Amino acid sequence: MSIIVKWDNNQRTVIRYIFEGTWQWQDFYQSIADGHVLMNEVDYRVHAIIDIQNSHTFPKDLLLHLKPINTKLHPNTGMTVLVGANSFVHALHFILWRIRPRLEERFMILDSLEEARAFLATYELEI
Repeated sequence: MSIIVKWDNNQRTVIRYIFEGTWQWQDFYQSIADGHVLMNEVDYRVHAIIDIQNSHTFPKDLLLHLKPINTKLHPNTGMTVLVGANSFVHALHFILWRIRPRLEERFMILDSLEEARAFLATYELEI
């Protein structure tokens, strides 16, 4: 399968990355590039929803790919919300949060797409 990247709202303030089935790191890095193309269309902060509700496995070498992700952030990147996390993802998030407490300033996990959308709408108003 693959990773679909698209605007999640008409205001173009949220990009949704939809992970479907099994994907590879090549797909992941292409999705980052696709997201950058969308962010280049605007000159303001853009939030992201990482939707893994239909993909519950990760390619091998996950830990090797975590650090470079931060170096690939677009200047317009805002808050990132992940939905569909399983217990492994929650455990990994907890470990990373312990190592990097400021992670919560730009990343969080919520239970549903609706919850993520509501949070980002409120988050934008508070900034």
